[in-house]
Amino acid sequence: MAAVEPVKCTRYRCPHCRKTGSKRAYMQKHADGCAAVPDNRGCKTCRNDAAEFVLASDASAYRKVRTCAIGARDESIQIITHCQKWSPNRDVAAT
Repeated sequence: MAAVEPVKCTRYRCPHCRKTGSKRAYMQKHADGCAAVPDNRGCKTCRNDAAEFVLASDASAYRKVRTCAIGARDESIQIITHCQKWSPNRDVAAT
């Protein structure tokens, strides 16, 4: 039986949200529009963003649901960028 060999693979990581991917172009496109960048005015950096953990319908686990305190997005949309009602989160602005 042949022995297995180790394989090195390159992964690219977003410097803002730590998402990873194997394609450099894809990850660069993600990083340019990442919702965790304050300049993109996304939900993750907004003062009005709130995350709740709700029990799944089958009661097997909790899932994270993001909501907007001022109603800038529908409940069906998880995260948006370039929001006109965006207000900087003090925690994010300090870093």
